[in-house]
Amino acid sequence: MLELRDHDLDLEGLDDRRGALSRLHRDHRFRHVGDDCDAHRAPLARGRAGPRELVAALLFQRPLYGESKARYRNDVATLLPFDWHPLVLSVIAAAAVAHYFLVNSPRQRRLGLYALLALLVVTMWPIGDLAASVSLTIATVQRLVIMLAVAPLLLLSIPTSALGRFTRPAPVDFIVRKLTHPGLALVVVTVVGTATLAAPVVDWGARSTLGRDLILLVVLLVGMLLWLPALAIMPGTHHLSPAARAGYIFASALVVTSLSFVWIFSHHPLYPALHHQYALLHMTPLFDQQLAGFVAKLGCYLPMWWVAFVIFFDAEKKGTPIEETPLHWADVERELLRIDRQRAKAIRHHRPT
Repeated sequence: MLELRDHDLDLEGLDDRRGALSRLHRDHRFRHVGDDCDAHRAPLARGRAGPRELVAALLFQRPLYGESKARYRNDVATLLPFDWHPLVLSVIAAAAVAHYFLVNSPRQRRLGLYALLALLVVTMWPIGDLAASVSLTIATVQRLVIMLAVAPLLLLSIPTSALGRFTRPAPVDFIVRKLTHPGLALVVVTVVGTATLAAPVVDWGARSTLGRDLILLVVLLVGMLLWLPALAIMPGTHHLSPAARAGYIFASALVVTSLSFVWIFSHHPLYPALHHQYALLHMTPLFDQQLAGFVAKLGCYLPMWWVAFVIFFDAEKKGTPIEETPLHWADVERELLRIDRQRAKAIRHHRPT
């Protein structure tokens, strides 16, 4: 096996190699590297580069003589400054306090605490800032946590009586009953979820703190809508059988990740507002985008399909007919309320003037 040593390198040819590095730096495929290649060119100019260091510099995979931790901390402090995000922090804290005093069940209190802690982790620094303006992969992980963990846990942490009071007004009842239909829910989730990942929307969230917070709120609401037909907890809505719920969740995983194919097979970055991927994460923008596509697929398929199988086989284990639609007293009360409203409306329409 041939081993290269430092003295085997022709130092007189370093000028040509520096020129090659400069051309690579100017090439549009390496514009995202920015000034990071200065760390590679300086040792070359001093004539101190060995073969291994030269290869590392040419491939832009690691700095010559190792990356300085102090320099990386300085890059993080400059490119990703710490931010408390007081609005998000105050909203989550207020929600935690209100949930604790309004919910009496210890189990539902724990579910609400888990949901809010997960939301806090993925929206605060550094994950929230990386997702907003740096990495599409981190943004995908953030959205998966919000939609597949925070949203269902929050729904399960709210008592049925509270859901009944919230949806009791006729306009709210009408909207909720329509949106919880599985077909319409999938369409709305797919359209709105895809819209939040459009390049102009992502650019707006990267530039504006208000835009970032509004996008995250929409993602949370979309996640709740995604799980409403599957959890069958909303009073007065059509509840699916265990088999139908499992099938809905299985199909949802296929539909809501359709945009990931575009990320995987795209030949150029689609989000110009996301930057500094190489300086902070050592990934090119294109690789970050392609990785986000695979993360979206696997991160959605595995948990949702697992939940679908659990719902299906748990119903069989408990002896519940997998094709039987469950009915609860809250649903009966809501149907009686609707009948009373229809009767009152008919009386008003036929009242003589």
